[in-house]
Parts: sequence; structure tokens; C-alpha cells
Amino acid sequence: MGELYGHHTLRQILVSHGIRSNKWSKVYKSLTLKQIEDSVSLILRQVLKDELICLARKSESTWSRHEVTIVADDSIFKQWLSGEMNGVEKTLSEQFFAKYFSGQTQTTVYGFRVTLIGVCLGGTFYPYTFQLSSKADNTRQVVCEQLESIHKFLCSIARENELEYPNLFVSVDSGFDSIELLDKCDELSKKMPIIPICVPKKTNKIEVGGQQMTIQQAIDDGYIQLEKAEKEHFSFRVRVLLCKYNREVTLLLFRLNGSKKVSVIYTTDTNIKAKTLRRRWFQRTQIEQFFRLLKDTLKIQQSKVTNKEGFERKLWVFVFKALNCQLFRNYCRRRFRLLKGWAFTKLRQRITFEGLEKDWLYRIVIDSDSPFA
Repeated sequence: MGELYGHHTLRQILVSHGIRSNKWSKVYKSLTLKQIEDSVSLILRQVLKDELICLARKSESTWSRHEVTIVADDSIFKQWLSGEMNGVEKTLSEQFFAKYFSGQTQTTVYGFRVTLIGVCLGGTFYPYTFQLSSKADNTRQVVCEQLESIHKFLCSIARENELEYPNLFVSVDSGFDSIELLDKCDELSKKMPIIPICVPKKTNKIEVGGQQMTIQQAIDDGYIQLEKAEKEHFSFRVRVLLCKYNREVTLLLFRLNGSKKVSVIYTTDTNIKAKTLRRRWFQRTQIEQFFRLLKDTLKIQQSKVTNKEGFERKLWVFVFKALNCQLFRNYCRRRFRLLKGWAFTKLRQRITFEGLEKDWLYRIVIDSDSPFA
């Protein structure tokens, strides 16, 4: 509720109503990290479960239109630690709190690296779980473990509700492209098929018609020449042998709108249509928007923490808030025709500017059952 009026922390909510009580702090600090994690995880999984069950019971074409895709990615959360730490806290924090290169700012920053996985469904990213990784950790292995966990969760939903998913894809960027991921998908597909979509490096070699070349050579000598003779938005789909993994894959070459760069993606599904492959890969933009929601809209990086555990506690709460912000946005879009296409930031600006229903928040704060009353 506080986020609807631009209050990013409980303290900001209370101060906005002239309340200086520290009871909220005592209540929050009495919760362990495991209690917070278990509570939020339960909510995240129940929301995802409800959406999947509802969709899986509809037609296969409806499932296809919603473009259900598992997506994994990592992001650097810029953060400063404040206060003193004891020996155990200091050791743990030093392992995970480090200087990383941030793709968002194109600079190195101090903070934590977070690997997140979830399901994109109907244009919305539903988070499943996240994990903090140290510089020594293999994030490719982390994603494989997360993928196994979410696949098991999806299988249990299908089994308990007697459902069948028409298809299931997992989309990752070049940082997670690995033989381990392909092998993991093969292993998991024995229970329920899952198709990987990856971004290869252009230095990787491929074999086409008995000839070996790098992907970059295929772009220069093949794609660009064909593109000149075709219409705009030209894409080229070809079945090749990816020499690095000795796997037969479907390679898709295309340009994003107005881009000078040729994008390349591949999948192990050799019968997939170019349009399906491209659309499923594009679902990864939803997880990027989710990270921006956490950082830019909800301002997670502004509130300070003292150690790694403090950051994890905060991140679980903010992931819960981000999910609810998306659900509120989706509700407004469905319920009110004039709000179709409005982002959460625009909805919040309108609510704040108009001072709409501010007594909702006030009633929650002063309710007799509230610890803040």
C-alpha cells in the first residue's frame, strides 16, 4: 500500500502519518531470515501455481498466446554496508559483498550479485526464487540448480492437478549458455520436456553442409548477403551442428528493430518455427523489467543494511512488493479500459498527485489490531 504513494519503507509510511513508534522495528527484527524467506516463497509459489493451473486448463492456443517461458538472469545490486559486524557476519558478507561490473551502469560497483529465476506468463514475470552468489561461485551451476527446483515444482503442479503443459521453454543469455544447461534440460525432459533457448558467442564454430565456420563468418558471408535481397525485418533460420557442444541445433539470425547488430540465438528443438523461437527468447525482457522495478521504481538500493543477511531479508520483502505492484498494474489494465497500457509508475503518479483514497493506508496504520496503533 505504501508503494502506491511513493513510500518505499515502513518507516516512511509511519513518518508520513506522524508516527515515531519503534514497535514496527521490534516486530520485524523478531522474524528470522528463514521465516521471511518461507513466508514470501509460499506466496510467490501459490500465485504462480494459481496462474499456471488456470492457464493449463484452457486451450493449447491460449497457452501459446501467453508464451509461458522459464527465465533466469543475474543482476548486480549496488549497496553500501553500514554498522559493525561480528566475526561470522563479517566472513559471510566479505564472501558475497564485492566489487562487480554492472551492466546497468557500465561501471564497477560494490554490492551483491543476485541470480533470479521465474516464469514469464502473459507478459508478466512471476518470480520463483533467487540466490546470492559470490565471485567464486559458478553462476551457471546456480542456474542449473534453480532450473531443477522450478521444474520439479511445475511437475508437481501438473501431477496433482492432472494437467499437461503443451510446451515449456527456458530462456537464458550468453552468460549462462553451457553444456551443463543443455545436459540438465535433457535430464529433466525425461519427466517433462523442457526446451533451452540460449545466446551463443559469435566466435563459436558451427558446421553447415559439411563446412565449418564461426557464427560471425556465417553472418558476414551469409546472413548479410541474403538480407540485402529481402524485405525489412529479415530473419534467417538454419539447422546447424554447434561444434562446441557437438549438438544439432536450430540457429536464428535477426536484427532488433533499427539495430545495426545482428542477434543470434539457438535452441535444441530442430523443428521450432522462427517466430516461436524469437518470441520465447524475447520473454527474457520481462525479468530485466522486474530488476528495474526493484531498483528504479521501488528504490531497493536506497535503504541501507549492515550485512549479507540484512540484504537478503530486504530483498525477499522487495520481491514480494514487486510482485504485488505487477498484480495491481495487471488488475487496473484488465478492469479499467482507460488504464490499459499504463505502467505501475504512471498509476502511482496519478494516485499520489490526486491523493486518491489515502485513508486506506491511514486505516491500516491506526487499526486497533495493528502493532503501530
